[in-house]
Amino acid sequence: MKEVIFPYTISYGKNDDVELEIEFNLSDADMQRLAQSAKADQGMDFVNSESVKDIYENVFSAILDAIREDLRDDPSPVEDMLSWEDDYDPDQPITEDQISQYLDELYITIHYPEKVSY
Repeated sequence: MKEVIFPYTISYGKNDDVELEIEFNLSDADMQRLAQSAKADQGMDFVNSESVKDIYENVFSAILDAIREDLRDDPSPVEDMLSWEDDYDPDQPITEDQISQYLDELYITIHYPEKVSY
């Protein structure tokens, strides 16, 4: 397994165009598939690249888990989103459903790593 750093961008409210990255472990075979796909797609984002769809789904899931954890620690972005809703009670703690609602509205773009070697 090799560690690969995937850059990604999130957009929503206070999070407009925040550039982040996540570390993800890939097998040698997956590294090779990713490198070949990046070369074929000129290193653009790989959302629609069928040859590495499973890698994309795993990385995307890891990003959502990381964001969900961050929102549990600091739910202010969720509170900001909910403040526009009539039934939002700021005295109530933020729920997992509200965090999921926020994540559903979040725009996330994952890009190929700068360099993929195998």
